[in-house]
Amino acid sequence: MIDLLNKYLKEKVPAHGYFILGLTEYDPIIKSIKNFNGEMINIGSDRNIEGIDIARKIKKRAHFASSRLSPQMFVINAASLTREARSALLKIVEDPPAFTYFIFYADSREALDSTFRSRLIEITASSKTSSTSQDMADLAQNFLKADMVGREELLTVLADSSGLSSLASALEEKVLTSDDNSGLRGETLQILWNLRSLIKKPAVPASIIKDYLVYFIPLQGGDI
Repeated sequence: MIDLLNKYLKEKVPAHGYFILGLTEYDPIIKSIKNFNGEMINIGSDRNIEGIDIARKIKKRAHFASSRLSPQMFVINAASLTREARSALLKIVEDPPAFTYFIFYADSREALDSTFRSRLIEITASSKTSSTSQDMADLAQNFLKADMVGREELLTVLADSSGLSSLASALEEKVLTSDDNSGLRGETLQILWNLRSLIKKPAVPASIIKDYLVYFIPLQGGDI
């Protein structure tokens, strides 16, 4: 899991937010990340409840770091956040200042609602791989191998933007960890990164995300 996170951070355009499912401790994350050249800030690992004040502090600190061109990563125990804190943080995650990154972690998906999770790249800790995560990984594999007609058929099982966002994350993970070093891999990643920015915008219709997935991602054949 951490190896995958390091791959994300090593790429030219890392995501601004990640959700690690299956972790309840801060230490495994902070000790294992190798490819982030900046300050890492721990929030909520002491299991104290964090209210809206923490969101205000994060916003202030993030904008200060942006003005100094100084990367910062907030590593946040999602289970420690109140509903008000999550709502305030969602606005920051949707439009983060430059040089600001977030890692949320929790033992359960319910620690963040579906809208919040759709703004993040989800990574499942290896000890916590669920049938849902495996189903999405299998769907991503089949999607990459399918032609456009096949892609449209595969997407009929995903009814909303949240499910499509989860598929986009699974596709990004699948391409990122593939052994293919061709230009096609780089092109596909760039398109998925562009899609990530689109998904973060409020109220993007699921139909637009579906069309983007079907028609913009290059056909892979059996290469991925």
